[in-house]
Amino acid sequence: MGGKTLLFLLSFLALFSTSARAGVLSNNPPGSAGSQYDVRTAMKNAWLVRVKPSEKARFYENGYRSGCPALKPACRKKAYLVPGDIAVAAYRMGAFTVIDFVGKNGDPTDGAVETRLLEDIPMSEPVTQDWVGKWKDTDEQVIRIDRTRVPSVLAFQGDATWGAGDPERVKNGGVHTGSFAAYVKPVETWGGFLTEARKWDSFPERTSPTVSDQKGLDTDWSRVFPPSLSDVSPLTDHTECSGAFRLLGPYLLVSTPVDICGGLNVSFIGVYRKVAR
Repeated sequence: MGGKTLLFLLSFLALFSTSARAGVLSNNPPGSAGSQYDVRTAMKNAWLVRVKPSEKARFYENGYRSGCPALKPACRKKAYLVPGDIAVAAYRMGAFTVIDFVGKNGDPTDGAVETRLLEDIPMSEPVTQDWVGKWKDTDEQVIRIDRTRVPSVLAFQGDATWGAGDPERVKNGGVHTGSFAAYVKPVETWGGFLTEARKWDSFPERTSPTVSDQKGLDTDWSRVFPPSLSDVSPLTDHTECSGAFRLLGPYLLVSTPVDICGGLNVSFIGVYRKVAR
């Protein structure tokens, strides 16, 4: 078996291993064109919604369970949102909207909610401080964003694991880890990196990054998107850790290749919420 073929097979398996953890970014509408795990399209199409001041909004299974979503016990989840809660919406299915909600402590929930209970939130352009802080998707995915001495450039550091929630894997040393460190120059609500930083300081606030420190630092991320899971094929050579970020109100949407920013199945794909400044 050739090296590229093996890489493809491992990446393909990784798509299924990470989908539950990645929430709505890995659950595109059933029957839609392209890959079910098209993170790129999901990030671009996402929008913010808020629960209306009327009643709580209960979660239901989305279209990947037969006969769901529907207002019946077989589809109903235990989780629900209360008026004022803000979530990331991915797409609509009949009378439902599929959303991802991350609590202020970083605990995620995703599923379908009745559209009648939601209202869309207009988007506004973020300021630099909106990016800065500690962001969490699950206990296995954390990203820290700090300022540098260059006002337009931020320092992104990520740490992720795969399998840390499995006691047997922890016991047997089967937990996979990953990390990245890169400078990012956000444009509007988008940011990203093509390669990690060549020069890195563990105290970013005292650093003055330059274009020579990192390939692609001046990329306009409102117009360019790096390779995503939907690009995985035997002809795709993912050798560099890369990432794309979209700041959507209180949420940070993240895409990275699987396996390349760490061990097998490790990625940073997800919907993050700021848990600390």
